[in-house]
Amino acid sequence: MPSRPAEAGAVRDEPVIRRLCVSMTGCAPDDLEALIAEVSAAAQLERLLWNDSVALPRVGVLPPGFDESRVVADLVTGTLAAVLRSGKSLSVRLALHEGPTFLSGAEFGGPAVETVRAMCVGGRLPAPLTVVISGRLFDDVVAIGAEGFPLRSFRPSAAGFWRAFLPDRQPPDSDGAQNDDAG
Repeated sequence: MPSRPAEAGAVRDEPVIRRLCVSMTGCAPDDLEALIAEVSAAAQLERLLWNDSVALPRVGVLPPGFDESRVVADLVTGTLAAVLRSGKSLSVRLALHEGPTFLSGAEFGGPAVETVRAMCVGGRLPAPLTVVISGRLFDDVVAIGAEGFPLRSFRPSAAGFWRAFLPDRQPPDSDGAQNDDAG
């Protein structure tokens, strides 16, 4: 299994580039792999490159040049549809962030990769899909607009994050405020 690149002083195979990063976790590895494949195909994201398939949460990055608002909306709506269509009682966490990344060996690293990985860890999953989006990316999606994006489902979460429980609902003991971690 490839190890994660060391952040400080890592040998980089390319320059640092700002990319959209995606992270998923919450279900059995085989279910997660099937979900990733289905969502990537439905959103036409053949260029969404995923890090090590053994490490959880899974982290993927897109090269620059994508319509981020469309991609975010497609990932959120596509993941929800796939989870509900699975016929299984899945609970998945999807995290989205954009920022500096680099390739080191066969793995992507950098501040954005570590942030999206951290956003996808911890807390309970009270709905079929829990989505966490970084504030800057969320603000961009809101400003630009994205067809099908469930804007009204999102609530402020931990400092700088927005969170939604989909299908649209709040967890049983929550007033919409974030009480635990980023997710």
